[in-house]
Amino acid sequence: MSATAATTTNNDATMMNPAARFQPTNCWILHMLPTELHVNILTYLRAYDLVSIQLTCHMLASPQLTHAIVVHTAEHVYPPELTRGFDTPSVAGTNHVGPLYTYEHLKSMEMLVVARVLSRPEPATGYYVSKSWCKAALQWLQVQQQEQPVKKKLSKKQQRIRNRRLSDASPPWPNVNADLLCEHDKLKQCGSRASRAKRRILDKQAWKVIKKLYPDSNTLDTFEGECIQCRMEEETRKKSQADELERQRQERKRPLSCPVVRGFYTRSRGVPQSSVEPSGKSPLKPGVYHVLPRAWCYKWRRYLKTGEGEEPSAPCASALLCDAHRLPLIPPHLESYLYGGTLQLLGTSLVAEEQPAPAPVASIPVVGLAPNDEEMLQVLRAAGLSPGEVASQRMAMLNMERHRAAA
Repeated sequence: MSATAATTTNNDATMMNPAARFQPTNCWILHMLPTELHVNILTYLRAYDLVSIQLTCHMLASPQLTHAIVVHTAEHVYPPELTRGFDTPSVAGTNHVGPLYTYEHLKSMEMLVVARVLSRPEPATGYYVSKSWCKAALQWLQVQQQEQPVKKKLSKKQQRIRNRRLSDASPPWPNVNADLLCEHDKLKQCGSRASRAKRRILDKQAWKVIKKLYPDSNTLDTFEGECIQCRMEEETRKKSQADELERQRQERKRPLSCPVVRGFYTRSRGVPQSSVEPSGKSPLKPGVYHVLPRAWCYKWRRYLKTGEGEEPSAPCASALLCDAHRLPLIPPHLESYLYGGTLQLLGTSLVAEEQPAPAPVASIPVVGLAPNDEEMLQVLRAAGLSPGEVASQRMAMLNMERHRAAA
């Protein structure tokens, strides 16, 4: 009866004090597990995590257990070619030389493994890793290597340079592909040049090593490619933009449905061809014509064709008014065209009277002829002379008459 009462009292005390369950005297079951099982379980953790466990549980702080974990990790967890030389003074430092390994040796091993993995040649296929992460990791490993105490004394300048280099480096982030992910946690889309600048490919063995040391990383296989959902959204966005551009183009070219407006849009000369008078004193048929600024016409045609710039407002002829009296001021080229000075409104072709006079035709008598003799003009035209040559002959006859009258 007393034994039962004592057992009940102990159980009640344990329930009233939950911390008593985790006392070393109550963790006897951990001592019953074999050392090999402890090693296999603890090698799944990194050196940083193992140090935390060592500080919280004195049973797992055995130097022999720590040595066994480091040896098992070097021989079975990582490939031997990646861990070879982790206990040398050049890697582990001179302060960690001894018969038993510590978690400082495990930390040096992890740094050595990452450096050797990232130094491998890049394969054709495998797994993507961020190049910025690789650069940050190598820089951080270099800084950790330089933090070891140096034997010789540094000058103040060398010490400042060393401290600045150490302060610039930061530990690599937990997810090695954080800057390569899209909003769907897949490989972000980018061009071929950007992909070569941002991505690096690792083989399967190297990726397993990186994944063990940084378990929060997303696996990005080269065979899967970029995010399909992002690609579909991009194609949908491009199609929407193309449809919007087509709608805007149709809206711009709606005025061209009118034949008169389309005729003005496709016109290559400054005047309507149907209004040109082939023969007559004026180059245009009698009627009322409206003058538009040429700059406005160019801007309007360019907007309808390409959509560049803003939509031009209604045509304004204020540029054709004089500044003093605000009255119409005909441009010189238009005035010259209307009065027969040029053959084309927007060209530089002059009429025959302003062109250099060619040599007179010797077979046609021109001496002693009156300039206004219509019969002789008809004879000249019948001889095959062009209007310019006829005009030059008339000018030659006028000059001859003037010289005769002066004599």
